[in-house]
Amino acid sequence: SVDIHGVKRDHTWTMMNETAEAGANTLVLLTQVDWVAGEDIILASSEYDHRESERHTIASVTTVTRNGNTVTELTLKEPLAYRHFAAVESYDSWDIEMRTEVGLLSRNIKFRGDENSVPNKYGAHLML
Repeated sequence: SVDIHGVKRDHTWTMMNETAEAGANTLVLLTQVDWVAGEDIILASSEYDHRESERHTIASVTTVTRNGNTVTELTLKEPLAYRHFAAVESYDSWDIEMRTEVGLLSRNIKFRGDENSVPNKYGAHLML
């Protein structure tokens, strides 16, 4: 058997707090997250075309205050190719959150042998 241990992550997904236009390289998230520079994220499409989902790498992470709430602002290494919508739409007495979902793809679990694995040419084949 294999025991797998890693650092607990507070949030592995959240939603956007503000709409990000195509060409932008910053995202304001709805909540605070413990994500760090170098990790990979995924943005869901906010349109009917699922091909407008995007994968990006985080360049930097900043905690900011928006409308009295403390949230996370991510700067991406590359600009967005598509617009990602984030707002609350009101219809009669209904308020509907229409926000792009953002997920953390990176995980902090590493599989490695001990100090004798390389000299002894001993290893394993891992399939997930």
